[in-house]
Amino acid sequence: MKKYLYSLAFLGAVIYSCSTQTKTKTDAASTMASAAKAEDIRKGQDIFSQRCGRCHDLPAPSAFTTSEWKPILERMAPKAKLTADENSWVMAYVDANAKK
Repeated sequence: MKKYLYSLAFLGAVIYSCSTQTKTKTDAASTMASAAKAEDIRKGQDIFSQRCGRCHDLPAPSAFTTSEWKPILERMAPKAKLTADENSWVMAYVDANAKK
């Protein structure tokens, strides 16, 4: 009977420790994703002000909704010679600040 109880206690400890590690890894991944997203938004803001503002006055990102910004960026990105990454960064910036 003692062996059964010890085995059950050991199994419970193993299961608990595995679930704790998984949660910690998930929290760390979430924090890293948030930091990466914030970095993309910052890059997008820089590109928006430098490359888009080179030719005309810029509207505030809050002037349009995300769905309104998408065709604007699709039309203007080739004119500004944005790469795919730069375009996604600008979209992240305007999306974060768009009219809701």
